[in-house]
Amino acid sequence: MSGNKISGRRTLQHAPKQFDRVLLIEDDKIDQMAFSRLVTIEGLKYDYKMVMSVTEAKQVLRVSRFDVIISDYMLGDGTALDIMDLTNGTPLIIITGMGNEEVAILAIRGGAYDYMVKDHERNYLKLLPVSIENAIEHYRAEKRLRLLEEAMMNANDAIIILEAEPTNLPGRRVLFVNEAFSQMTGYENDEIIGKTLNILQGPETNKVVLEKIRQGFDQRIPTRAEIINYKKDGSPFWVESNIVPFSNDKGWTVHWVSIQRDITERKLIEEAIQKAKDAAVEASQAKSEFLSTVSHELRTPLTSILGFVSVTKKKFEEIIIPDLKISSKKVEKTVNQVKGNLDIMYCESMRLTALINDVLDLAKIEAGSVEWKHETVELSEVFNTASEALSTLFDSKGIYLKSETGRKDFFLTGDRGALIQVATNLLSNALKFTDTGGVKYKITNVENFIECEVEDTGIGIPSDMLINIFEKFKQIGDTLTSKPKGTGLGLSISKEIIKHHNGSIWAESILGKGSKFIFRLPKNN
Repeated sequence: MSGNKISGRRTLQHAPKQFDRVLLIEDDKIDQMAFSRLVTIEGLKYDYKMVMSVTEAKQVLRVSRFDVIISDYMLGDGTALDIMDLTNGTPLIIITGMGNEEVAILAIRGGAYDYMVKDHERNYLKLLPVSIENAIEHYRAEKRLRLLEEAMMNANDAIIILEAEPTNLPGRRVLFVNEAFSQMTGYENDEIIGKTLNILQGPETNKVVLEKIRQGFDQRIPTRAEIINYKKDGSPFWVESNIVPFSNDKGWTVHWVSIQRDITERKLIEEAIQKAKDAAVEASQAKSEFLSTVSHELRTPLTSILGFVSVTKKKFEEIIIPDLKISSKKVEKTVNQVKGNLDIMYCESMRLTALINDVLDLAKIEAGSVEWKHETVELSEVFNTASEALSTLFDSKGIYLKSETGRKDFFLTGDRGALIQVATNLLSNALKFTDTGGVKYKITNVENFIECEVEDTGIGIPSDMLINIFEKFKQIGDTLTSKPKGTGLGLSISKEIIKHHNGSIWAESILGKGSKFIFRLPKNN
């Protein structure tokens, strides 16, 4: 047999031998006793039943099943041939007397498994156990083969059996295909048996994948591949092919089995998903570029406006008003209106500048163009820096800002500037929605994380808004009568920064009692 030997062959672990069910049809009581004695002396694991006639045998075979049937050819009410239609595939061993060999051979041609010649010394009994074992093993092997063939023919996946050789062109010929293969490809058995699988290849069949399969054949190793095949009508389809070598008990490869599954629908879905992803990335990049361009175009004139307003406001307050002689209430009212308008222009310009900065920051983060720093950061210092920058605003509003962190140091690797931006966003957000009481923050160690918490005594957040609180342009003030002004981007930016640091951020709140914003960052980031 041709084929190459491979190492590492798996062997089946057999269960302990069970008793074989044996039916003996023998009308000679001495021969029955001889059989019983053989079973006892040799310790044979037979669960056997003995009958003396064709009639008894037929009655037993109608209600019972056996692994093997042993029958004397000549019986009192007939011959062994009379029970063959009731064996139901069970192997039949015929025992003949001297001179009946030709009849026994005819019986074998009719379906009997074996025959033995009964001698006067009953020496045939010494060979009978071997014949029984072979018959049972042959029967079980045939049964397993039928089950396997039935399973293969009815499998949903295409199954192809290839010869072991040759390894060179044109390749291994097909020995077997199941019904699923015919349904998948359109080729009937007689159109593919004896040919190679090259018949399935076409212009879009990937040559690199074919080379991978060829190397699997050469190295005698299982191979998995996804490749485009072609049906009989010329239409392409995707298959996932698993090819494995099968070896005999000596470890020699005797054939290959390929199991193929049609994955065309999956590939089409994957292609559609990839196109959608590409379109989304392209749209996101276009959006980011648009926002960046628009923001840049707005920033330049806005910077000029802010500068002019700032200078005008300063000169008006420091030069014009002190030297102005207010002659009437109308003039005084007008002066106050101009001053108020300048204040509004300055505040709105600052707010618009903050909005543009936030839009640019978010656009850069989403586009992946932020140049993140990787430096040692101490989170107590981060929050202290943010609180110092906001302390004047807290004082002017008459609410407290305090730390409950203590003196413990909390170090990690990250972008200090970005984390200060997060702390500033959370503290200023708390300031915005707190009119009485104040804001406190604390930093603690939680297992392998550092947890930062900002808690206020403000108005709180409605429960239905907590889920979407970190969405872009989502403002808590939208639900309130008195709406604090903001960009609606601070929390979105904070979430993206924390996400970049492999952390998590969330909010907790009770309406009317205050809110907590908490984020966790891994210590070994």
